Amino acid sequence: LLSEAGREEVLGWTRDSGAAVCSLSISLFGPYKAAGEDEAVRSEIVEMVNRSLQACKDLGGAGILLPYFEREHIDITPEEADRLVVDMKRCAPVAEDLQVAICLETSFSSGLLKRICEGIGSDYIGVYQDIGNALHFGHDSVEMLTSLPEETKMIHVKDTQGAMLGEGDVDFPGCRQAGEGFVQGQWH
Repeated sequence: LLSEAGREEVLGWTRDSGAAVCSLSISLFGPYKAAGEDEAVRSEIVEMVNRSLQACKDLGGAGILLPYFEREHIDITPEEADRLVVDMKRCAPVAEDLQVAICLETSFSSGLLKRICEGIGSDYIGVYQDIGNALHFGHDSVEMLTSLPEETKMIHVKDTQGAMLGEGDVDFPGCRQAGEGFVQGQWH
């Protein structure tokens, strides 16, 4: 997807199937956490994020998802959060210019996500709310939505443990009510 030929191939698939690209999940962001204080590695990943924004725009998508999960502690340290803010600020001008959102898909608490988004300060960088994952990481899906309305850029509607919608543990009526007031959030 980062090459023109790759994007043309995907566009062909979408034309042939009648599907559309809503967003791209950038698994290449995974090494970011391990990069720590290594500025060179972080700079390479920032450049890859910026190229992914262009790929998403070319495919007609609204945003890219950056998966960043902390399975052991749920939240990252304040130092890691500060580095993430610095690096996402380096991506903000590209996201804003292309009008493509960067959506952090994380295990983080709503308080940490709010702190990170406020630190970045861009309307084009926010949160990808996965209401099933929120429960998996011990959060309340409804609380996550109600506490981050401006920060939420996209919402992934799914239930827990692979269950069909409504057959797992997600409070869908509560999530729907929480999401009704969203201006920027998108249900998909």
